[in-house]
Amino acid sequence: GLGVWPENTLYACQQSEEIGGDAITIDLRISLDDTLGAIHDSTVQRTTNGLADVRKLTARELQSLDAGYKWSNDDGLTFKYRDQGITIPTINEIFAEIPNMQIYIDIKGEELLAAKLLCISTRDYNLTQKVLVSADNDLVLAQFREICPEIATCASAKETRVFTLLN
Repeated sequence: GLGVWPENTLYACQQSEEIGGDAITIDLRISLDDTLGAIHDSTVQRTTNGLADVRKLTARELQSLDAGYKWSNDDGLTFKYRDQGITIPTINEIFAEIPNMQIYIDIKGEELLAAKLLCISTRDYNLTQKVLVSADNDLVLAQFREICPEIATCASAKETRVFTLLN
């Protein structure tokens, strides 16, 4: 839904499902209180009405921000999703709301704890066959693979480089 709805929001997930989509992509970052929130950037400035690092805010603080605040499809002339109650969802909220879709998850950042938390949530919601995980950081992806071998993962950056060089 990037460019169609505010990215990484429950609203975008719901709209994707409503129009018949069978998969979504979510970026995850860890909050101050070790909760996985759906947000791409390490800060909230680009997509919300806030001005902070994601890791310095609690999940409650993240969810108090307006995740539709800066979304515009006309170069900032209008902000159709501003003040509509669209927030930064947790991974558990996404799993609870759209359990029938395939979910491609990209773990952002360098914290190994994010891998563990995602593994626990995916198992708790019985979505191990519906999730595909990638990570920007090779160590985070390796950690995820070690603790959650039953869940599919994408190639790491290093694996992709090796594959490209060998072909």
